[in-house]
Amino acid sequence: MGRPHRFLPLRVEHHQGAVAMAATERGKAEHGTAKRAAADIAGARKAGSAEMRRLLGASAG
Repeated sequence: MGRPHRFLPLRVEHHQGAVAMAATERGKAEHGTAKRAAADIAGARKAGSAEMRRLLGASAG
């Protein structure tokens, strides 16, 4: 198993944790700025996770 196959799944998991934390912040934040920042973070981490999954899928074939 090459480095990407060991590293990227860990990064995907890390990004999923960030998305979960951002969702909590969006639900509990009192300030619009914090809610917007959490939404931005979640969007970026979801996109990053999708790209890493794509790379893992491309390298599997």
